[in-house]
Amino acid sequence: MTASYLATERHNTIPAFKTTRTCRGGRHKKRKIASRVGKKKCPDIWTLIIVAPGVNTNNLIKIPINNIENNSQAQHVRFAVWNARSIKAKSKSTMLCEFVIDNQLDVLAITETWLTGGDRDNQLLADLNRTLPNDVFHHTPRLCGRAGGVAVLVRKGLHITFNDTCAFDSFEHMDFNFSSASASVRLIIIYRPPPNKKNNLTPSMFMDDFSSLWRQ
Repeated sequence: MTASYLATERHNTIPAFKTTRTCRGGRHKKRKIASRVGKKKCPDIWTLIIVAPGVNTNNLIKIPINNIENNSQAQHVRFAVWNARSIKAKSKSTMLCEFVIDNQLDVLAITETWLTGGDRDNQLLADLNRTLPNDVFHHTPRLCGRAGGVAVLVRKGLHITFNDTCAFDSFEHMDFNFSSASASVRLIIIYRPPPNKKNNLTPSMFMDDFSSLWRQ
């Protein structure tokens, strides 16, 4: 259903919803859109799924949704993920720090750090520690070749524990749990290099490796 919002300079009105479906055939070929407005409880979202002919619905899994009461005392964690394509440049590291500070992030997952684990990374790590003294930077560099690398920046108030998982050929990853006073969350950061003739990677290799990681 498409909503057409009506607004003026003085006030905003209630959204007005289209009741007909237009088409190129002209005004006389408009079709009505089935709609219902009321205060009744919405049906289960599972009943609203429209399945196209030939689709195998046996592959779908219904995930139960738990109602969570609004608790003003609960601690909320602000999380973001960034495909950086190198944080080694001064402009990129400055952008990273400003983004964390401006958005008051608790956890920032980063892919493609382009860090190598060598001495050239030390200046960047020192700059991050100086600019973001309330955060801890963990990273897994790519030790051979260029690009790649994953990292996470975590606020010091969160407890972080790394999980012991195997390395895989088709992707780079970090696997850890971070917890606060109210909850514990497992987070897996994955960077999958694009398959090409040089690295001999394939989508099926990634799916096999990802399934193995998920079973650990």
